[in-house]
Amino acid sequence: MKQLHINEFVTVTPYGASCPVVVKADDNNTYVLKTRYQSNLNLDGNGVAEILKDCSVYIETLSYLLLQEFGFEYIPEIVYLMIDNDALEDAKFRFQGSSQREEMALENIQNSKGLNLGVRWIDNSEGAFDKFESIPKKIREMAINHDAYVMNVDRDESNPNILFSKDNNKFYLIDFGNAFDSLSVFEDLYGLRSIFLICTTYSLVK
Repeated sequence: MKQLHINEFVTVTPYGASCPVVVKADDNNTYVLKTRYQSNLNLDGNGVAEILKDCSVYIETLSYLLLQEFGFEYIPEIVYLMIDNDALEDAKFRFQGSSQREEMALENIQNSKGLNLGVRWIDNSEGAFDKFESIPKKIREMAINHDAYVMNVDRDESNPNILFSKDNNKFYLIDFGNAFDSLSVFEDLYGLRSIFLICTTYSLVK
């Protein structure tokens, strides 16, 4: 995967619990930045946050790469975007004293130094939100089948997460942040630290 630097923070998207940010990268293309850290997760401070910090980016990256391997064409290009010191300063300048979503986005960016996921911006596109019936049946069936491959649980009639490009009349599936839902078991295991303490104590006693 390509690794790019961020040249400009454009705006925070009006959708998405993780407050994705539209950015321009040094390849002159526009991407949606999805950060490693997400303030909306409200993770506690007992070490779970660090363990799970990269989880959403890993899951989404794996989902896109698997669909690429399957030859699925209805997804945007993905890259890795570097948040370095220069990017952090630019983000502070762009989003200081702004709306709540921009403040959350800035917090996510500040806690996500390093490589993060970039999803190629689909020019001249519109979300198929609240227009589920307008999506061709074939596309809906493909979405269901490919969500099944990656165990994605975040797509339904009220939240199809599908974009329609007016330039090429093509639909694109986006947002696989909740794929591989079974991996959430690791969050439960690490959250229940007493389980590991009991196991450790038992092994020492034995």
